[in-house]
Amino acid sequence: MEDDTNAVTVSTDQEDLSDETKMTIPGVMYISTIPPGITPIHLKQVFERYGEVGRIFLQPDEKGKKRGKRKRTTFTRGRYSEGWVEMADKKLAKRIALTLNNTPVMEWKKSKCVDYIWNVKYLHRFRWTHLNERLSYERAVRQQKMRTEFAQARRETEAFIANVDASKKWANIKERKQKKGIKLTETRRENEIKQRKTVAEMRKEKSSAGIESKSKSILSNIFAS
Repeated sequence: MEDDTNAVTVSTDQEDLSDETKMTIPGVMYISTIPPGITPIHLKQVFERYGEVGRIFLQPDEKGKKRGKRKRTTFTRGRYSEGWVEMADKKLAKRIALTLNNTPVMEWKKSKCVDYIWNVKYLHRFRWTHLNERLSYERAVRQQKMRTEFAQARRETEAFIANVDASKKWANIKERKQKKGIKLTETRRENEIKQRKTVAEMRKEKSSAGIESKSKSILSNIFAS
């Protein structure tokens, strides 16, 4: 009998553990627009009011850095384009996304984010590992692009240096020949590539051809008569 009771208690403990693990599956929310001035600390403070917050990642705004050398203030510094927020419970994350979506970010009229609204979406069956895979893939693509650009720049630099060296050699040969009284004639290959005619030139030719054909027909009619 004691063995039976122990078996029952063990099974109930396993069921309780399975229920707890089912209830504590984390959920990830996606924020498509991050208002200027909002940082991960601000997002954590906002979402902590609803429940336990896990990890937060905000994508830096790379396009904003390329807009020009403008004066950077504390408000424009560290601007982000999109972000992901992980909540400890996926059900809670789903409710937060439905509640906050299309609502004002700040209701305080003097706030700089008063004209912005939340664009929050719950990502169904999305885990933080998926985000890590995506970020690693984008990082690899970016590195490959940089390597390609560096290789192209190196080839252009080598070609430029080779042209400079060739011109220096030709200048030295020319100087030596001139000292000896020998005249050199530079020969250049003519461009044998035939350029296509523009639309305006084609229309002009058609119009001139039409005028010539009309004049010929008129003269032929006159002399024929």
